[in-house]
Amino acid sequence: HDASARAEILSFLSSAKPDAVLTGSDMIAIIVYGAAAELGLRVGRDLAVVGFDGTAGTALLHPQLTSVVMPVDEIAGRVVGRALRQIERGHDDDPGETVATWLREGASAPPRRTG
Repeated sequence: HDASARAEILSFLSSAKPDAVLTGSDMIAIIVYGAAAELGLRVGRDLAVVGFDGTAGTALLHPQLTSVVMPVDEIAGRVVGRALRQIERGHDDDPGETVATWLREGASAPPRRTG
C-alpha cells in the first residue's frame, strides 16, 4: 500500500508492457488495477491480472478479479492437527503436504482464444 510499491508497479507496466500480470496476493492485484487505470489500460482487455489468495472483497472489483484461491481453513486444520500430534507423540519426519487450490475465474483474465 505504500507509494514506492505503486511507483514500481507503474514503472513495470509502462516499461515492460506485459500482456498479463500474476501477483503474489490479491492486495497487490488491487494496486495493479489502479496503476493500469492510471496508464489508460483496461484490466481484462489490455492487461490480464490474476491475484493469489482469493480475498473475498475482491469480488467488488470491476472487472471481477481472477484469483488462485487458498483453502485457508483446510490448511489451518492440517497445521494444527500435525502440531497436536507432535505434542502428543513427539517430532516426526513426515514430509510436508500438498493442498489443492482452485482458480476463481473473473473477467480480469479472460481465456485466450486459440485457432
